[in-house]
Amino acid sequence: MSSVLLRKIGDASVPVIGFGAMGTSFCYDAVGSEEERFKASSDVILEDAIPFSWRIPMGTSRGDPEYVKGRCYASLKRLGVDHIDLYYQHQVDPDTPIEKTVEAMAELEKSNTLVSQNCTTSGLRRANAIHPIAALQIEYSPFILDVEKLPLELIQTARELGVKIVAYSPRRWPVQGKEFSVVDRIGEVAKRYDATPGQAVLAWILAQGEDFFVILGTKKIKYLEEENLKAASPKLTSEEIEEIRQIAEETEIPGERYDPRALEANMSRAQH
Repeated sequence: MSSVLLRKIGDASVPVIGFGAMGTSFCYDAVGSEEERFKASSDVILEDAIPFSWRIPMGTSRGDPEYVKGRCYASLKRLGVDHIDLYYQHQVDPDTPIEKTVEAMAELEKSNTLVSQNCTTSGLRRANAIHPIAALQIEYSPFILDVEKLPLELIQTARELGVKIVAYSPRRWPVQGKEFSVVDRIGEVAKRYDATPGQAVLAWILAQGEDFFVILGTKKIKYLEEENLKAASPKLTSEEIEEIRQIAEETEIPGERYDPRALEANMSRAQH
């Protein structure tokens, strides 16, 4: 199996392609599933000596101190561990100032504090003023660049504050019909490294800087070994990085990537 490239988020050494960085939250399924996912990942560590860097309990949009601490302690007990490496707030609570949420997270011993993908630039600054934020999880790829631009500018703000970027849904191709040719165009870049278009996109994200990470999904072990673990191998040149960006910018993305009502609700929460 390929070696796993690690980068630092706070004190934790984290695989850049998210291997081992699985969310263990009850919000993904029944409470018991948290223990099941943790046991499965622990078995992988014992058998393959792959570092497991993250413990990420996430919950509902509640961010009041009592809930934040309670969920943390409950996860520690269920998982049978004494600390959480990285602790996310999954959704910004519209009824609790983000300062109060971060204060509660900062009081938890032996954990790095993180905020959700639904945090605005203002919210990130306010949170970081209370306690240094280790990372921000956002959707980011060559096709999702609005976080770089006005009015968001989350990438610039995160870098200014020393906050790492964790990109989710990095390989979601926002194309259909004739626009699917964009995959072939990026595939031409990938062929120079005997890689797939998906690997080229992941390499592009990681090439944005040492402060970038990606979270990936997979269905089979062979995809993990043959696709995901090799994603950090292509070392794109500056010209190729710009070439992929140009291809993405020339691609017309049809429709909205989120339901407008859900997006409005999320952004309303993020302002608090």
